[in-house]
Amino acid sequence: MQASVPPTVLATIDSDAYEGGGLVALPESKFVKTPTAKELSSNIMWLKPLVTYSPTKVLSAYFLTDVWLELDKNLNRKLFRPLQGESRMKLAAYEGCKAKKCMGALRSLWRSSKTDWRT
Repeated sequence: MQASVPPTVLATIDSDAYEGGGLVALPESKFVKTPTAKELSSNIMWLKPLVTYSPTKVLSAYFLTDVWLELDKNLNRKLFRPLQGESRMKLAAYEGCKAKKCMGALRSLWRSSKTDWRT
């Protein structure tokens, strides 16, 4: 996953000015909302390695939480900056749920496209 992150993003995460925040860009909503193609394209740097790893199945939110925690560990625990009362696990789980929602939407778009994916 780290290899797919552009060097400029890695430099931003590594800087002291980085305060954390959401990684998978999806608008906040109280209702279940399927991500749009535009939202999926804005998250391609996170989705591409996940879909490459598992092209036929949507990964579980638990597995994706572990992926985010491992990426945080590889980046010297600079990816997530929890506030008082928050934990890295909670932030990783939130990102894992958003990534799962994006993977499901991407898979749905792919299956409904007119492109024959078997060729």
